[in-house]
Amino acid sequence: MMSKLLMLLICTAVVIQGARQQQYHHRRQLFGSSTQRLPSSGYVVKSYSVYFNGQIVNGLSSLSFKDLGSGYAKDSSNAFYAGNKIAGASSYLFEVLGDRYAKDAWYAFYASNKIEGSSSYSFEALGDRYAKDSSNAYYAGKKIASASSYSFEALGNGYAKSSGNTYYMGEKVFNG
Repeated sequence: MMSKLLMLLICTAVVIQGARQQQYHHRRQLFGSSTQRLPSSGYVVKSYSVYFNGQIVNGLSSLSFKDLGSGYAKDSSNAFYAGNKIAGASSYLFEVLGDRYAKDAWYAFYASNKIEGSSSYSFEALGDRYAKDSSNAYYAGKKIASASSYSFEALGNGYAKSSGNTYYMGEKVFNG
């Protein structure tokens, strides 16, 4: 009886160990070596190269690569969105604000586009693709004419308001 119980325990241990090895080998087939970083927003580092959604990202150093989330990444010199270098962006102090907005020490960006005339220091994402700085309000990275940034706020579902005016997807729909 004791020998049957011992044999059952040994068989169970062998089956569990085999399953773990199979799982390990499956992960290695999917992701390469165990030192490789797994993607969190489309980026992956493999063999000293950085890839975004399976395509190599030229100019992005794997040694100083940092995945910032939401499609953004940076290395020691440049910032990237969706695998493309952001023209005019500095990686120093580059941060993701959310809703496709980001900023560095000098400029604000929507996806990979610099928002001309924006103030990086006061720039903030509001949600629903809206943002503002100390002088202007923006929708999808474009300035909203006649909107007061002081009172501007996103309401949700594409709507925003400012000084009695109502906006839908960046367009004025009601004058206050």
